[in-house]
Amino acid sequence: MQRHTLPTLIFHGAGDVASMAKNAARAAAAIAGSRVEPYEGAPHGLFLTDPARFNRDLLGFIRSV
Repeated sequence: MQRHTLPTLIFHGAGDVASMAKNAARAAAAIAGSRVEPYEGAPHGLFLTDPARFNRDLLGFIRSV
């Protein structure tokens, strides 16, 4: 079976108690070529709590692939 890759960026709020950092790392390990973008001290819902940075990072990622 051929394995395909798709550029993947995983956002993670390092202060998110609902989704621990090890879950972001586990997801990144399962997706070839992916990377994690940690937001130190940030909670869940980064697009609400830090929309300017989230949008900048997301657009930068999209433009890079």
